[in-house]
Amino acid sequence: MLLFLLLLGIVGPHCTSARTHSLEYFYTGSSGVPHFPEFVTVGLVDEVPITHYDSNTKRVKPKQAGGHVWHCRI
Repeated sequence: MLLFLLLLGIVGPHCTSARTHSLEYFYTGSSGVPHFPEFVTVGLVDEVPITHYDSNTKRVKPKQAGGHVWHCRI
């Protein structure tokens, strides 16, 4: 019983905490603006940029947040 209580004290609080996150995507369109992409998308998790896409490069670029690269699975 003592071992169970010890393990519950070590593992319990770390495994039971729940956290809410936000995922947002912003889409911007423009036309007739020189040297500016017609379409831009930015993805954010908890207000931190994780992806960037523009119509000039036609590539999604992952952004680093705090030294980590976010991996999105759909």
